[in-house]
Amino acid sequence: MLREARGEDRQAVYDLLCQLEERALPWEAFSSIYLAQLTKNGHRFLVYEEAGAVVGVLHLRLEDQLHHAGPVAEILELAVDSRRRGAGIGRALLA
Repeated sequence: MLREARGEDRQAVYDLLCQLEERALPWEAFSSIYLAQLTKNGHRFLVYEEAGAVVGVLHLRLEDQLHHAGPVAEILELAVDSRRRGAGIGRALLA
């Protein structure tokens, strides 16, 4: 199931991004930035959930750009649980 991310998804999103980066990110900094960006205009987070577990995340930044003379969505992060890769979750997040 695809849905908007929420504050309570913070740990799952953190785990996915640490898995993607292959290292532990600083929790306090991550947590602060994540919660701020959830409510910040111009940022959008989507998660993919299976059986109550978040297994994918997409973070977009939306802004008007001069060289496009209009709005652009930039993918900042896209992560899928390594055990679920190849199952179409990333494709669903991008669609």
